[in-house]
Amino acid sequence: MDKIIVGNCNMARKGRNRELIRERDQKILERFVYWTEDQRLRSDDAVVILSTQEFFLSEQRIIRILNTAYSQNGRKVQVVFHQPKPPKLTQAQKDLLRK
Repeated sequence: MDKIIVGNCNMARKGRNRELIRERDQKILERFVYWTEDQRLRSDDAVVILSTQEFFLSEQRIIRILNTAYSQNGRKVQVVFHQPKPPKLTQAQKDLLRK
């Protein structure tokens, strides 16, 4: 472990272990590939599973980790989720809703 010397006392470096974070991020990527490639799950559903059942991180954090992991592995893939758009209604459908 790296040590930072301050005055006469030694203080261990604070913060998360970077190697453990790298290993966690690699496992997240492996599990994402498992859910999307092997199990043929949609990517947004895979992120929900990774977030709520496997790694207990927010969905936004999982997406950030996946985007970083893909860019570091040389793949040009970005995990992006689009907000669903409401369906376009015809004038007849709108009239029915108003009644």
